[in-house]
Amino acid sequence: MKKYVFLILNYRTCDETKKCIASIDHLTCRDGEKTAVIVDNASGDGSYERLKKEYQNRSDIHVILNERNDGFSKGNNFGYTYITEHLDPDFILMINSDIEIRQKDFLIKVSELYEKSKFSVLGPDVYAFRMNLHQSPIKKHIRDIEETRQEFEKEQNLLELYRKQEKENLVRVKDSRKDRMMEFLIRSGRKLGIDRLNWKKLPYWKEHEDVMLHGSALIFSELYIKKYSVCLYPMPFYYGEEDLMYLKCMRNQDKLLYSPKIKVYHSAGASATNAKGGLKTVKREIFRYENLTATKELYMEAFADPHYFDVSMREEGKEVRYAQTDQ
Repeated sequence: MKKYVFLILNYRTCDETKKCIASIDHLTCRDGEKTAVIVDNASGDGSYERLKKEYQNRSDIHVILNERNDGFSKGNNFGYTYITEHLDPDFILMINSDIEIRQKDFLIKVSELYEKSKFSVLGPDVYAFRMNLHQSPIKKHIRDIEETRQEFEKEQNLLELYRKQEKENLVRVKDSRKDRMMEFLIRSGRKLGIDRLNWKKLPYWKEHEDVMLHGSALIFSELYIKKYSVCLYPMPFYYGEEDLMYLKCMRNQDKLLYSPKIKVYHSAGASATNAKGGLKTVKREIFRYENLTATKELYMEAFADPHYFDVSMREEGKEVRYAQTDQ
């Protein structure tokens, strides 16, 4: 009997988390049992208490508290380690709180895909329905140092621009005419069914192996779970975890699989917006680019050192502690 355990990180997204759980409840699980672990990442707004009360009579839902907001990667690692030590999973399905699964046979397909391909990590079609955007797969090449440095410099320049706008007491981002035109073209493209104005983008309607998967929905098999004490490289606070996981998995020959046979619906951006304000505000863009540039620096360090992940992943496993659980 297989055990499917969902891992949901909550940060001030109580309503989204409830919708996410409701969608999981409707999934067919014919060859095992499904469980959900909700990690409240120190929301501090009563989310933990509300979720605890909401599911207090559900033995299949665990609500645990991370006493400090450690960001996306460490928050998920906290839940991943709890699951591996307490629930003996065959699959850990790590999904954002603003994800809904509307495909009733989702778990059946996951099992079938594993039996066929023996993946380490599986990624579904992640459809950001508000933007008409399919977010996965991202790409199929490992970014080298030079490419990463160029992106870092662009992001650093944008960060300085937004910091300057903050000093001018601007609330919303003041875009250039070029930026406004690009945003108009991108939105127009999406209305026509074009995800991005990028012909190199991998087609989401085809299956792909060893591609970078979108971090909002990742399914770890027993092969990955037995190999790693934590699911993600711990350091990025927010954004960029996909690059580091992709580099690690390719180095360690862990099979990554993208399949359009499974699909999730993504509201996109709830936690980040709640953390640092609404979309296209100066405050949120500073938050975004501070984290993007920090992750690029980490990536360049990791790329230069073939053993970079060995110690860091192991040490992260030792740090995990459980503050409060429902056991």
